[in-house]
Amino acid sequence: GTLAIDTVGVRTAENGGIIAGIAGSVLNVSNASSLVNHGTLSPGVLPSGSIDQMTVAGNVTFSSGSVVTVDLSGTGYRQFDVVGITGTATLGGTLLVQLAGGYTPSVGDAFMPVVWTGSSGTFATLQLPTLTNAQWQVSYTATGLLLTVVAPTVSAYQGDNQSAPIGTSVSVP
Repeated sequence: GTLAIDTVGVRTAENGGIIAGIAGSVLNVSNASSLVNHGTLSPGVLPSGSIDQMTVAGNVTFSSGSVVTVDLSGTGYRQFDVVGITGTATLGGTLLVQLAGGYTPSVGDAFMPVVWTGSSGTFATLQLPTLTNAQWQVSYTATGLLLTVVAPTVSAYQGDNQSAPIGTSVSVP
């Protein structure tokens, strides 16, 4: 469904609670200049496990106390939550990523759970699931936040300032 924040004459709509969406929800803040999120924004139904997409039609600011919650249950279409922002995302607060449905990410899996037309800043805190024999690579791109599962790196030997993926060999001077 669509939640229209009809705030003609009001410059900012503010969320201090929970906005959780289902079935392709649209949060329309286009009549306000922006949404300032101080609470929780979740594309799917909370507490977690419901995968969905939410569009924020307009600009959004994620304040220091805000939380964006996304669930991952695979890499395919509709297998992970997506928050789509049609305006500019001013990032802050926490991104909380949770695994759903028994899914275990593998090296090479990639997700773009937050997309935007423009952005500034970064999430202050990233709460990402712990991975076995892998690690998260986080990239802020021109179009969204990209989370990629990559092979872990370890120091080749203490003090050399080099690293290599586990299972590869390195030359030692």
